[in-house]
Amino acid sequence: EARVSFEAEREALGRENDAVEADVREVFGRERDALEGEAEALAVDRGALEGEARALDEARVSFEAEREALGRENDAVEADVREVFGRERDALEGEAEALAVDRGALEGEARALDEARVSFE
Repeated sequence: EARVSFEAEREALGRENDAVEADVREVFGRERDALEGEAEALAVDRGALEGEARALDEARVSFEAEREALGRENDAVEADVREVFGRERDALEGEAEALAVDRGALEGEARALDEARVSFE
């Protein structure tokens, strides 16, 4: 009777163990499926972020190229402005010198006229 009771209890424990193993496999299966789903979603997110990073890098490269081009253009404009203002300055200095010569001549004529007036009086 003890042997029969022992075997019956062993069979009952075996069935209980099989049920626990089935529950554990089911729970772990659901957890594994959920984690695999999360991993797939993260892979999609990673792909999207890598795409955004590439787009930002391309935009940065384009921006830097445009900034360099604008810098060269700015340098060319500054050189043109310096050249134009330099020519204008030179022309104005030439005119100022000519006016100074004219002034000197006019002052000389004024002195001569003043001397002639004094002599006339």
